[in-house]
Amino acid sequence: MIQQHIKEIALDLLGEPNKKLSTDKELRFGTYGSMSVDLEKGTFFSHEDNEGGGTIDLVKRYVSDHVDYLKKYEEPKNRDNIKDIYPYTDKDGKTLYEVVRFEPKTFRPRRMNGTGYVWNLQGVVQVPYRLKDIYDRRDEIIYIVEGEKDANTLAKMGYVATTNCFGASNWKPEINSHFSGRDCVIVPDNDDEGRKHADKVVEQLKSVCNSLKVVHLPLGNQKEDVTDYFGWLGSKEEFDKLVKDAPSIKCKPESTVPFQSWTVVDAMTIPPRRFLYDNHYIRNFASITIATGGVGKSTLCLTEMIAMATGRDLLGVEPTERLKVLYFNGEDPMEEIQRRCVATCEHFGVPQEELVDHLYIASGRDYDLLLSEGFEGEINEGSFKLLEDFCKDKGIDVFCADPLANMTTSGETNEVFRTLAKRLSDLADSCGISIELVHHTRKGNGLDTNVESARGGSSLIAAVRSARVLSPMTKEEADKAGLESHVNHFRVEVGKSNLARPMDKALWFEKRSHALDNGDSCAVLEKWEFPDAFSGMSVELGRKIQRRIESERPKHSPRAENWAGKIIIEVLELDIKDSDKLARSKASTILKEWVRTGVVEVYEDHDGRQGRMTKFYCQGKNILEE
Repeated sequence: MIQQHIKEIALDLLGEPNKKLSTDKELRFGTYGSMSVDLEKGTFFSHEDNEGGGTIDLVKRYVSDHVDYLKKYEEPKNRDNIKDIYPYTDKDGKTLYEVVRFEPKTFRPRRMNGTGYVWNLQGVVQVPYRLKDIYDRRDEIIYIVEGEKDANTLAKMGYVATTNCFGASNWKPEINSHFSGRDCVIVPDNDDEGRKHADKVVEQLKSVCNSLKVVHLPLGNQKEDVTDYFGWLGSKEEFDKLVKDAPSIKCKPESTVPFQSWTVVDAMTIPPRRFLYDNHYIRNFASITIATGGVGKSTLCLTEMIAMATGRDLLGVEPTERLKVLYFNGEDPMEEIQRRCVATCEHFGVPQEELVDHLYIASGRDYDLLLSEGFEGEINEGSFKLLEDFCKDKGIDVFCADPLANMTTSGETNEVFRTLAKRLSDLADSCGISIELVHHTRKGNGLDTNVESARGGSSLIAAVRSARVLSPMTKEEADKAGLESHVNHFRVEVGKSNLARPMDKALWFEKRSHALDNGDSCAVLEKWEFPDAFSGMSVELGRKIQRRIESERPKHSPRAENWAGKIIIEVLELDIKDSDKLARSKASTILKEWVRTGVVEVYEDHDGRQGRMTKFYCQGKNILEE
C-alpha cells in the first residue's frame, strides 16, 4: 500500500522536517510545524491551510503528474519473472540496494527496510556497481560500462569494472568521488545512447580522474555492447590493445588532493564580489525571489530588469552600471510582457529606446524553454547550450527565469532541484552572469512566507547565494500605516544572504495602476516607505507631551474623550478627524513605545465620572530632557 511510503514521500516533497516538533509517529514541517504528517495513519494535515488527506492527496498537492510519481513506489506485478539480481554494496561488500532485472527486459531497484523489500531508492545514496572491487584494487584501471551484465563480463576476465544504476542517462554526480585520482576507461555501447552516455561520464569525471579514455569497440553497425564483443570475435589481448591505442582525454593536471597550505595573500589581489544591483543580483551566482501568486514578484523583477538595462534608479537602487538583461516569462504572452514594459517606461519617464540591445525578452507561450524534464530531472543540455551561446554572443549580464516552475517538467523534489540548481550555477559561472530565479511557494495565503515556503524542498535555497521573500501587507499593517486598503502593498525581506550583509529592515513597495493609450491599464511599482511614527517628533515636543500627560491625567482607551493619544495629535499638529487612521495609529505607536521605554506609565485608578476602576496615563521615570 502506498501509505507505507508516507515518510519517504514526505521527506522527498517537503525536505527536512522540524526536528524539535517531530516524533517517531509524526513529522512536522516548517518553522512552526504547520504541516503535520502522521506516519502511522499515512495522512497529512496543513494547519495553515486547514486541509489534509491521505498519502495520494499529499502527492497531488505538490506534484502535477502524481500518477507518474507514484509509479516508483508500486510493487512489481509479477515477481516470478526475475532473471537477475545485481547487488550494489558499500566498500566492505555490505549490500545497500539491488537492481532486479525482469523478463521482458525491465529493471527495478529495491532495498530492505527491516521487514521486507521496498521497491525504490528513496533516501539512498547511490554508489557505483561492484564498489568493493574499486577500493580493494586501488592501483588498477577502472572500466566503466553501461550495465551490470557488462561489468560482470569484464570482472570475470580479471578487470575492475563498474557501472551506474539504470544505464546511459542516469549517471549521478554523487558517485563521482569514488573515481577520484583513478585511471578510468569508458566502454560505451555501440549506439547513439552509448555515445551520449560516454560524453556525459567524461564531463563528470574529467575533473576528478587521474587519466581518462573512451574505447569504441569495432562492432560495425551492430548496436551491441562489450559482452557481445567478447562473445563474438574479441579477445583480451585485442581489447587491451584498443585501450592502449585509445587517445587520452585531458584531465585535471593537479594533484587529486584538494588541500593546500595557506600562503600569505594580499587582499588587493582578491577580486571583489561583483554586485550588479543592490546585494541581490551577483555576477557568477544564482539568486531567488519567492512569493505566492499575485503578490508582485514578476512586476518587481521586470522593473529591476528595466532599471538595470537603462542604468537608472527606479526603485531606490542605482545599478552598478548599465547592464544587458535577458527576461524569460514562462506564463504570460509576449503582448503582456510588452504591456508591462511600456507601462513601466511611461510611469518612470524612461525612453523605450534605452531598452534596445539591452533588454531581451521571451515568452513561454512562444518558446518552450525547458531546463529539465522527466520525473528524475534530466538536464536539457540543448536549452542550456542555447542560453550559454546567446548570453555570450550578446554579452548578457543578468538572466531572469520567471517562474522557474514553467521551465521544468520534472517533479519538484530535493534531488531534482539540487541537480538543476547546480547546472544553473555552472551556467552563471561559465557566462559570468547573474541568474535570478522567480519561484512560487507552496499553498498558503503568503502572510507567513519564508525561504522554507519555497516549493520543492530545501536544496534550491541551499544552492543560491541570495534569497528574498515577498509578503503581502496585512490588514493590521495597513491600519498601522493609516491606509484604507492593504491589497496594493508588499514587503521584501532577505531570507538568505551568503555574500552580503542582509537588509536591516524590510523594503516596502506599492503597486499602482498605469493607464496606457490603448485603453489598457497595467500595474507598476513605486518604492514605499512605511510611516515612521516618530517623524516630526523632537525632544522639546516630547517633553511638552510628557508634561501635559502628567497634568491632564488622560485615559488609556482610544475610545475615551480624553484619550492620551489626542494630546500627541494636538502637539504634533496632526489631523484630529476620526477618519484619519494614520494620525491615530501614529499616536498609538508612540504611546506603546513610550510605555516600553518608561517615558510614560499606565496605572489604574477610580474614575469618578463612571464610578469604576479605569486605566490612565502618567509621566514615567524616563524624563525627556529638553
